[in-house]
Amino acid sequence: MTYFIIFTLAFLLLSTDVNFGQKTVPEDGDGRYDVIEKIIKKICKKKIKVGTLKQKLEEQIPTARTIGFTAEASAMNLHYLDENQTIKFDRVVSNIGNAYHPHTGIFGVPNSGVFVFSVTATSSLNKEVTLQLMVDGRPIFNINLDSRDKRWNNSATKTYVLQLSAGSDVWVAMSDWHGNDDIHGNMLTSFTGFLLQST
Repeated sequence: MTYFIIFTLAFLLLSTDVNFGQKTVPEDGDGRYDVIEKIIKKICKKKIKVGTLKQKLEEQIPTARTIGFTAEASAMNLHYLDENQTIKFDRVVSNIGNAYHPHTGIFGVPNSGVFVFSVTATSSLNKEVTLQLMVDGRPIFNINLDSRDKRWNNSATKTYVLQLSAGSDVWVAMSDWHGNDDIHGNMLTSFTGFLLQST
């Protein structure tokens, strides 16, 4: 675009007399070329300044990253789970940015920002279960499901928006409630998280 403007100005200057304030471009060829050369130098100088400014701004603004994952528990039922045991969601549906680790069940926060986390839990028949979303060992919320004396599974979802720092760990764990040891999987219990905005 810049070169198009330069050539257009050059064409106009060569074909017509152009008045710059009180100065008129001379009719002789050499005078016209002097004016064109000055204009081109000014345009190129301004272009360099704009490019340098753009580079500095890009260095100061954090690069936007796409981070997100969804993982599910593939086993039909997860039996005999211990208190505070981390749930390993082994079936990874998506893992953009590779921040979720299915072998540990932990999402490692790669950079500071506002994140959205959602946990869907399903209880086994005739069982009660309570799961917790954990951040650096601190419980954030609980999901309690009770299928005792019922003929079907119970399911619930909870979603939170959290501001986290780079290096934090997020996972889902069993609560420390006694007798809480059974989850219905079969892709009906899942863990999802994604970066909403970097900070």
